[in-house]
Amino acid sequence: MKNKLALLILCGVLMVSCGKEYGVQSLSGTQSSIGEVGNTFDMSSVAGLSNVSAKVTDLSNGVSKIEYICDITDSKLRSMAEYIPGATFVGDKITAGGQVKMTDKGIMNVYDEGNLILVKYDAKVGDEYSLK
Repeated sequence: MKNKLALLILCGVLMVSCGKEYGVQSLSGTQSSIGEVGNTFDMSSVAGLSNVSAKVTDLSNGVSKIEYICDITDSKLRSMAEYIPGATFVGDKITAGGQVKMTDKGIMNVYDEGNLILVKYDAKVGDEYSLK
């Protein structure tokens, strides 16, 4: 579960580079223990990414700040990652941050420009969440 969660959050961060038009989205529910300070998420590898890890570094008003670190060997993913605000590279290793709201209802990326729901646990076939 933690591996899939880390990948999902990382993909959400990478998606930021696709555009800057966000929908107004919100996520209700009570704080999930997954978003508590000190929690870490690791994966051994995903196509084009390796040594993926994430750590919750802060939790304020229901929003967790997460630091992501991974090696990016896929050139397309690397090109996308170069647009992540505040990301730093040392060789193939990227360090980036993001904000995520994690509740018992789902997971949502939080940006200054708006929010993107990544998962709603009670989602139904046909539900849509968009980032343009």
